Amino acid sequence: MRRILIVLGMVLAFAAPSTAHAAETDPPQIASMVLQPTAGVDVSAGPKTVRAVLQLTDPSGVKLVTATLESVDTTQVTPLRAGARVAGTAADGTWWINFSLPQGAAPGQWRLKIGAVDDNLGNRLNGATIPEASLPTINVTSVPDADVDGPELVSSELSPTTVDVGPSAQQVTATFHVTDQTGVAHVFGGLRAVGGGQVTPNVQATLVDGTPQDGTWQATYTIPKGALEGQWQVRLLLLDDVLTNSTNVLLIPLANLAKVTVNVSHVPDQPTDVRATAGNERATVSWTAPAANGTPITSYEVTTNPGGTVTTVAGDKTSAVVEGLTNGTPYTFTVVAINAVGPSTASAPTSAVTPNNVFTTGPTATITGHAQAGETLTAHEGTPSPEPDAYAYQWFAAGVPIVDADGKTFELTSAQVGKTVTVMVTAIKDGYVSASDVSDPTAVIATPLDVASAKAIVQNGRYTRVTAAGLGKREAYTVTLNGVVAKTGKASYAGTAGASFKVPTTLAEGPVDVVVTAASGSTGRTTFYNAKPRTFSVVPGDTSVARNGTTTVLVTGMAPGEKVRVTFSGRAVSPRGAVADADGTYSQSFTVGTRLGARPLKVFGLYTARNGASAVTVTP
Repeated sequence: MRRILIVLGMVLAFAAPSTAHAAETDPPQIASMVLQPTAGVDVSAGPKTVRAVLQLTDPSGVKLVTATLESVDTTQVTPLRAGARVAGTAADGTWWINFSLPQGAAPGQWRLKIGAVDDNLGNRLNGATIPEASLPTINVTSVPDADVDGPELVSSELSPTTVDVGPSAQQVTATFHVTDQTGVAHVFGGLRAVGGGQVTPNVQATLVDGTPQDGTWQATYTIPKGALEGQWQVRLLLLDDVLTNSTNVLLIPLANLAKVTVNVSHVPDQPTDVRATAGNERATVSWTAPAANGTPITSYEVTTNPGGTVTTVAGDKTSAVVEGLTNGTPYTFTVVAINAVGPSTASAPTSAVTPNNVFTTGPTATITGHAQAGETLTAHEGTPSPEPDAYAYQWFAAGVPIVDADGKTFELTSAQVGKTVTVMVTAIKDGYVSASDVSDPTAVIATPLDVASAKAIVQNGRYTRVTAAGLGKREAYTVTLNGVVAKTGKASYAGTAGASFKVPTTLAEGPVDVVVTAASGSTGRTTFYNAKPRTFSVVPGDTSVARNGTTTVLVTGMAPGEKVRVTFSGRAVSPRGAVADADGTYSQSFTVGTRLGARPLKVFGLYTARNGASAVTVTP
């Protein structure tokens, strides 16, 4: 048997004691240090305790001693521990510090490492000043082929690989494949701007798949709004295992550290060529769309002067009708373009334009519809005389105008919950002064049921499931599909419901309006797409292509988001995970290969009964 050596005791003389002190400013002294058991420990079958026994002296009394055990030949180290006095006095006493060496710890010599020794006056002996040769060691026997290496980073990925932090901060998820003989403990780090000084806050990754020995770890990092543009790369600060073996992160190949491209979009340029044409109590304003600068223009705001009225139109428009102007009054207009980052500088004002009997009976505004978020309210105008050419509407919540709520109908949102809603109806006729009326308020707007469909696209005749939350305890409910009852039931004691039902084969192809109605009258809705057997239109870009040439295919008649599989001459040519666009179309290019003659071009959707076919002739 191998004889185990240990330093049984040492007397350290770090400074010659003085005979008198004007004030006690000397740090505590270590009279002796020893590690027990002196014969060493064997951690091959389980963890073992190692005790450090220290004799400490100080005139004012020792207050605290801390230390660790560290492997001489590896990076393994125990957690920092504080000692406890077990004999003597604070001025001259025996202190114990217990360490636990885990099963499988590194074999060989382990050394006591003093952190600090403090006395009651705040004097400190810094452990870093103690020569290593003075520190006791203990021999450790461990398992064969003990794990003394840090974890290995096999790969890393970032998703998404491109973000735009112009409008707002963006989150990026890092996925790490890490292996270790004993088990990974920490995968800690963040992202850094390549070539710049910016970094994200550091995050400890979480094991999401596999085992600590061979697993997938994930962390989410936040790149702040307006961060440095360009490449950002994973930056690991700590990669260690349960035995505290650590990997030198500086030596990890850069190729193993994933990157993300950071773009920074900006507000749009100023709209140009802004013109106004006068009408009867209105004006039409047009403009040339400016550069969007990285993110699409979502809306335009047209401001009227005098008055400051703002008219908002969608970002794909280049004109707006401004209503409610006073005949005989000159007006100018400015236009602002808005994207996710914010508004542009206002355009130069237009040249001034001037717009030009009274209704015998004005409008009488009323509202119909269910007073619940998610529902649609409808404004009614009464019977003005003479008959107006048109009506204008403005919806209000608690007396405050709702931005962009200027249609005959208004879809309630959570912003109106707890408030009443009114509508102002304005009758408009050429040569007449517009007349307006405000409706009585609705009931207080309620919160809708939270309804969701398990599937976005459902095969006709198959089962699907709809869930609802926000019902009362054991409250009865009904589920309808396009107005036809499909399921009834009662909510759980928690006020939730889950209804499974078979989609009727009589239901037409297309979006299905799913409504859950509680006994109390609260409702919630969702949709799914009913996918019946169907033949798609499959149109190749070219019906004759030279071998190894490339052509395209356009598929129409699919469900939005429906999965697509395209084959040509019996081989798959569509990318994995391909889906139809929101308009139910799908297009791609593909290579025809070398087999000559008319070759079949086939398309399959959600299931085999949803398909389409064509052919392309491959020529020499």
